[in-house]
Amino acid sequence: MVAIARHYTWVSTRALAAWRIALGFVACGNTLYFWPEFDVFYLNEGVFPPSPASDLWSPLFTTSEGTVHLILGAAVFCSLLFAAGVRGSKWVLPFLLASIYQRAPLVETGGHAVVQLSLVYSWLLPVERDWSIERYFHKRTVNVPPLTVSSWAYPLVLLQLAVNYGFNTFNKLNTVWAEGVALERALLNPSTSKMLGSLLTQAPDWLLTGLTYGGLFTEGILPILLLSPFRRREAHRVAATLMLLLHGSILLTLEVGYFSAAMLAQIPLLAFTLPHVAPQRLRSSAPSIYISRFATLGLLYIMVFSLGRRDNSAGVNRGAFSHDLLPLPGPLYTAMHWLNLHQGWGMFARPVERSFVNVVRAQTASGRIFDPWRFRAADERTPITSLPRAAYPRHMYAGFETNLYDNQELLMAFSRWIFRQAPYDQPAEKPLRHAVFTLSVPTEKRYQFTTPEIMKVNGVHALPLVGALPVKTTAFGVWAPTRATDGLIVHEHGHVFSPTGSSFAPGCAYLMLDLGTTCSLRAAYLQTDSIDEFLLEGSRDGKKFHHIGTSLRLRGRQYQSRLINLQASDIRWVRVRPRSPRRRRGFLSEIALFNEPQQMPPLTYLSDSPFVANYRRPGAMGLVSANGPSPQSDVCPWESDLRR
Repeated sequence: MVAIARHYTWVSTRALAAWRIALGFVACGNTLYFWPEFDVFYLNEGVFPPSPASDLWSPLFTTSEGTVHLILGAAVFCSLLFAAGVRGSKWVLPFLLASIYQRAPLVETGGHAVVQLSLVYSWLLPVERDWSIERYFHKRTVNVPPLTVSSWAYPLVLLQLAVNYGFNTFNKLNTVWAEGVALERALLNPSTSKMLGSLLTQAPDWLLTGLTYGGLFTEGILPILLLSPFRRREAHRVAATLMLLLHGSILLTLEVGYFSAAMLAQIPLLAFTLPHVAPQRLRSSAPSIYISRFATLGLLYIMVFSLGRRDNSAGVNRGAFSHDLLPLPGPLYTAMHWLNLHQGWGMFARPVERSFVNVVRAQTASGRIFDPWRFRAADERTPITSLPRAAYPRHMYAGFETNLYDNQELLMAFSRWIFRQAPYDQPAEKPLRHAVFTLSVPTEKRYQFTTPEIMKVNGVHALPLVGALPVKTTAFGVWAPTRATDGLIVHEHGHVFSPTGSSFAPGCAYLMLDLGTTCSLRAAYLQTDSIDEFLLEGSRDGKKFHHIGTSLRLRGRQYQSRLINLQASDIRWVRVRPRSPRRRRGFLSEIALFNEPQQMPPLTYLSDSPFVANYRRPGAMGLVSANGPSPQSDVCPWESDLRR
């Protein structure tokens, strides 16, 4: 047993050198990947508010572009020094990368945690021994053959890889993976799929199911191969091959930031054959052997602590206990948190059942509509109404959107950022107002229907009332406003996310109905989400409006019909808007106005109405609409907040 334990600590210095080079280039590449987007994510005028998104400090909480360029440039330079094996660079690089991470943690992926953990573990390993600048200039060691060294930190690195794959596998033991639709969901999600991945979705269902189970099996067997005490050389070669196939496939088909590259950078630790000789004692810049072993045990303790934290939904605690399984002193916890040494391994544990892609409708004084967000995210110069199959060439934009929906502070900062943008060909023209929507499609083939099938599933049919007054429609902050006055309704309880009606962006959105001439109104029919409340306001001149009716919420779910009795006279314009601004609310399938009292007609109900859509006709949900600080803007509930 002692011999086996000792054998676990043996590692080739060339394996460590190749690992060092790979990590250095991955860290450098990721920093260069983020650098062009510094004004969006790393300045206080960007989409992240000046107050830290985390409770930790970063030098990038600044309005100075020079400071941002200095930190990013230093990270690139130090990454190259680390790859070259310059002594001392490995002690600085994790702190530079942590400074960048803490400024915009919500756009990073698990790749940052993998790189940070690897860099910290490299503190305890002689990674500069081979293929380094220092050895090249040290004449006495130029022709020294590669060594096999013994270090307790090496099995810790292997254990870390085993934990990565083991907990990823454990967290995927759910119905989504059991049914074999996890890969299909990931590839049909425009936020995560690349073009090659979207093409793969055309493959037969049995192939996608087989690849799903194959990926799960690969992740499940890798911990065994990494930690096997028997035939370690052969086991590591098989593990390296499986890692190359797994992460190479992810790199080609899915947009997951640099997670795949970070995991591929671990392969050199496994691919180099260990000599059949006992390890040699090596002088290095690492601490003494006893301090090194103590530090290794300390990092192992931090690993176990992180896995047992009560707020780690991907660890071993999972909320079963109201406290952390292990204690950790406050300063050590702060250091762990700041360096991002977390163990939250659950990537694609439960791929989402519907995608979310944000689009912006920013309007200038000249009436031009443009989308600054999609222009930065995907270089799209005209606003889109349909979804591309691969929506994000740069993952950080999708990562930001994932955290935008339920974060009021980020949403306000995002609105302010939009008001500072301009059309790409008219930099002096700023928007007066904007609306933000989330476009969505199901991520399973069985719910992606053609447009006629969408209409059939939701029971789209003509409004069973006669005598509706003809209207002309104008709107702001409303997705597909003409659907609300097309004379078509859906069966009761039709799904509000399905693209059959209009969607209001909370804040300043309104729908204006022009009757053409003044008349009396005695009834209004509305089919809205059961939880929604809409205000109806009337006007004779289109400037001064007064309340004429309210569509109240009903018990139930999804679309439901209301018939409101009105007593309004001398009305030409009717303005319709949500009573209160709430995200992912404000769905209106139809509104019709009558100058005679009406009776509710017989209605047809759906017992089951799934969300169905397609890329050309996605579902739309409102996030926010706002007017800018301009006298030309109308007052709305969000305006005072955005002027702060």
